[in-house]
Amino acid sequence: MLLFKSASVEGFFLLHFARKFKQHLRKLTHLSRSGQLKIALDPVPFAGIGAVVPAVEHLHSGKSQGKVVVSFLDHLQSSL
Repeated sequence: MLLFKSASVEGFFLLHFARKFKQHLRKLTHLSRSGQLKIALDPVPFAGIGAVVPAVEHLHSGKSQGKVVVSFLDHLQSSL
C-alpha cells in the first residue's frame, strides 16, 4: 500500500541520518536518566538466537506491551 501511495517511511537509524546519531543519543540518554523518558519493555522473555523468530512473531501478533528484546548476553554467558 505504501508503494501504491508513493509514501515512504524514514527512521532515525537509517544510514543517511548517521550524522545525527550522537546528538540524539545524548539527548535520549539525558531524558531517560532524568526520568523524563520512560522506556517500556515487553515482559515476555526471549533469549538466544533460537528466540528471534518467536520474538518477531510476538511483535507482529499485536500482543507486545513495549519493546520486544532478545537477550544474547545471558544466553552466551550461560553457555561458556
